[in-house]
Amino acid sequence: KGGSSSSSLAERLRYIQAFGEPAASAAPSQRMGVVAGHMGCEGDCCESRKIRHLQKSQADRAVERMLEKLFSLHDPDGRGAAPEAAVVELVARLMALQQGVDLGEAGQDEVRSRLGHSGQPVSFASFETFVADALRSHSHGTASQCSVLQQLISECVDQNLAEMTEKLFRVQDLNDDGFLDESELVQLNKKVAMLHYGKDIDKEEISAKYKDLFRSKLDASGSPVSLARFRRHILSELEGIDADRVAQCSILEQWVLEAISARLSFRDPSMQSLNDLPFL
Repeated sequence: KGGSSSSSLAERLRYIQAFGEPAASAAPSQRMGVVAGHMGCEGDCCESRKIRHLQKSQADRAVERMLEKLFSLHDPDGRGAAPEAAVVELVARLMALQQGVDLGEAGQDEVRSRLGHSGQPVSFASFETFVADALRSHSHGTASQCSVLQQLISECVDQNLAEMTEKLFRVQDLNDDGFLDESELVQLNKKVAMLHYGKDIDKEEISAKYKDLFRSKLDASGSPVSLARFRRHILSELEGIDADRVAQCSILEQWVLEAISARLSFRDPSMQSLNDLPFL
């Protein structure tokens, strides 16, 4: 009988580790405790404590993972440090979500005061401690904390995608007129190809490829497009590559860096051509 109870507990713990506790799992053990008397109740209470401990550990790990994801959105180069200003804004927003009111500049001043006004980048360890303390001070239970963190992550992703999409547009807008021309897209991507594969690429092939892309994805007549149209195209492309919006931020960041390198190459005489003249 004792072996059977131990086996049942082990199976139940393994199930919970994999899937979480079933909604009705408490009822059978409660009935067993009533029938078995004092000894059965004591065993059932021990089992319940183990289950609650396991569930708490899983919830804590969920919070830790979300904090890591949130930090990574403010540490795009992976150096392990986030700008203090970004952390201040983030924690002030967290406090506003918890308290249901926009705290404005006063909220940010309070956060700066807690951070010590150092102006230095914030490490993950400090970020985790600081944000976790802020969460615990106003959010009761890990479910509430996860909900607040998820909203913060969603807001940060939206902001990052919007900012980086605009940056990519500005970098590709070679004549800085506020529109993306077909010729700009073509010439910039020639430079990208040259940086990747050398100067002997088939430039006519690149021209045909990106003219087709511009007319099929941006404007059928080849007319210049606005940032709004470009943004819709980029977000659609990212969604087709990876549905994870945090991963989309990383992909878009790589595109921006590549475009910056390509634009800088216009200054390299060895990579210039007659078609570059309108953009020099």
